[in-house]
Amino acid sequence: MTEQRIAVVIGATGTVGSGIVRQLGGAGWQVIAIARDAAKLDALKSCMRDVQTLSGSVASDAQAIELAARVRAAAPRIDAVVTSINTPPAQMRLLDIRAGQLAEVIDGNLVSHHIAARAFIPLLAAHGRYVGIGGGMADFTVAGVGPTSMCQAALRNMFRFFALETEEQNVSVVELMLFSHIVDPADDATANPREIRADEVGEHLRAVLERPDEFIGPILALKSRRQIGQPERQQSRDVA
Repeated sequence: MTEQRIAVVIGATGTVGSGIVRQLGGAGWQVIAIARDAAKLDALKSCMRDVQTLSGSVASDAQAIELAARVRAAAPRIDAVVTSINTPPAQMRLLDIRAGQLAEVIDGNLVSHHIAARAFIPLLAAHGRYVGIGGGMADFTVAGVGPTSMCQAALRNMFRFFALETEEQNVSVVELMLFSHIVDPADDATANPREIRADEVGEHLRAVLERPDEFIGPILALKSRRQIGQPERQQSRDVA
């Protein structure tokens, strides 16, 4: 009998995170869903009674270490960790944003990923996979979202270094960049048919976890609905 795989999803109550939880849970994974808002976690659990929920934050090293200790106590081993913790784009010209505002964007979209990786990569079992969810604006200059675009470019390079520095640990670290607005199920009827749905991200993420030999990182990209569950023809395999 195959042992049930265990995944930790950090940022589990957001649009992307909840889609990942639904798809992994529906496919037989044991899911530990983590978010800061206990009420939203309760709502998620009411829809998926088998999911295990933990309220916690990766806003600081101390909070992340404490949260990781609770996860370790709750699960015999961890096969996958997924972080979906990016904040909404800051709608402001880069020349207008103040230093403190820029620091907040960087904390929410870059530093939080660093904190989470340091705390949770050590929890992975042999051959486990750590996946960070990022955005696809790393190479685009979209008016009004310069700070977020900068963070996404830096996040991509951060995950290249995570992959490089964990090569000897028998785990896999990748970033999944999403090149689309992600549609919440509640908005599906009126959404652009070209835009990727939250549960489709979850379906693709499940393929990334269950077929790692086909999805070779460190940088993966999901660019269209046609690609769901399928690897890119050309993956970004450089880690330098």
